[in-house]
Amino acid sequence: TGAPKGTLITDAMLGGNSSGDFFSGALFCLEPLAYATQRLLVLASIRNGSQIYIFSRDMTAFFDELQAASPPSLSAPPQIW
Repeated sequence: TGAPKGTLITDAMLGGNSSGDFFSGALFCLEPLAYATQRLLVLASIRNGSQIYIFSRDMTAFFDELQAASPPSLSAPPQIW
């Protein structure tokens, strides 16, 4: 179908976008590799030394796990909202 389509995220791009409160603290991942945004957040969190909590997929424990992680922000796929 022609030339490859996609985006190359360089180390410099992650470094330039990973400052501030959004990437500080813990990251609570629902599906860490399913969405491009989650992948970017995981990479930036690893780079910054943040803790990453991965959701167990038990919806009855969602709020307990979220409270334990205490992330400064939450990025989630549409099915959560």
